[in-house]
Amino acid sequence: MSNLFGLLPPSASAHAHAVDRLFLSLTLLSALIIASVSFALLYFCIKYRRSAAADNHKPEARSLPLELTWTVIPLLIFLGIFFWSVRLFVGLYSPPADALPVFVVAKQWMWTLQHRNGRREINELH
Repeated sequence: MSNLFGLLPPSASAHAHAVDRLFLSLTLLSALIIASVSFALLYFCIKYRRSAAADNHKPEARSLPLELTWTVIPLLIFLGIFFWSVRLFVGLYSPPADALPVFVVAKQWMWTLQHRNGRREINELH
């Protein structure tokens, strides 16, 4: 799965593959939900079209287990995605122990970088 089959730009960090996996998972989950809802919509449009003989006088009995199931399962899925993305976010904003601190000032047309030892650079980081 190198760069999401060529659809994404080349990875420029160690975290890029983890973010790409999250993106792919969210895209596939969204596609699954869209396909499920579209199929259900089409099925019910055909089943309950105006010419079909449907009994609309007797309402269905409510089922507490069914309602809890279709509430709890999406909740658990979305909580899993939330904690997965929080873990990635914390990893992105926690620098590694051997990171080199660089002070950066962004100006209108240039970047000024200063290393811990006092060395300065303009528009390039070496």
